Amino acid sequence: MLSGRIQRKKVHRERKNIKQCVICGEFFEADRETAVCCSDHCRAIRKKLREQAKTPKRKTTNTQKLVEDAKKAREAGLTYGQWQARQYTERERT
Repeated sequence: MLSGRIQRKKVHRERKNIKQCVICGEFFEADRETAVCCSDHCRAIRKKLREQAKTPKRKTTNTQKLVEDAKKAREAGLTYGQWQARQYTERERT
């Protein structure tokens, strides 16, 4: 008769842990309970997708307006910051 520990190992080996890959949809036999991908290739794709989801998208600025504002500031003999401050105070007055 086998000991309880050896019997459990034998039963565990006989059980198949069949899962479906979250990337390609292929069914595979998982070595671990937490496995969600069938191969290294799918695991790499999943990692890349998760990293892309984490990184915030950069806001794009309207560079044309920035260049025009800088030009107007130079024409007025002001720095860009001074010119922006003046524009702000004019907007607040109205």
